[in-house]
Amino acid sequence: MKALFLDVDGVLNSQAWMKRCAGVNLLGVDPEAVARVQEIVARTGAKVVLSSTWRLVNTLVGILLRSKVPVFDKTPDLVRQAGGMCNERPRSDEIEAWLAAHPEVTAWAILDDDEDAGYGACEPHFVQTNPQMGLDDFCMKRVIALLGE
Repeated sequence: MKALFLDVDGVLNSQAWMKRCAGVNLLGVDPEAVARVQEIVARTGAKVVLSSTWRLVNTLVGILLRSKVPVFDKTPDLVRQAGGMCNERPRSDEIEAWLAAHPEVTAWAILDDDEDAGYGACEPHFVQTNPQMGLDDFCMKRVIALLGE
């Protein structure tokens, strides 16, 4: 199995897209970025694992599903599992925990605008987006190269 760990803010809803929306329902995602995720999935066969904090709110996960983001699973919330109130652990820890529970994963990539998703063992699999532009063609091609067609 191939896995694509997906963030939302700064990836699927960039600052440029929010400006274009001009305040109209900012709880959404850019259809162009969604189309790029769909292309990644179609070309690689990867399953989308939501690593964004959006995974913690069912309403927001519903927005992704209605927008045709093919969410397969989500990473664990290690902070809440430990009784914490704020996210003091890097996102890479949650990605590594998910991978440890899924030994069937043969290839994986991380799409995120925050560098903490690419710490440690995650670094070679990390594609960092520019939050101003979100998921662009360059990042999409890098993810496809990491996952393999």
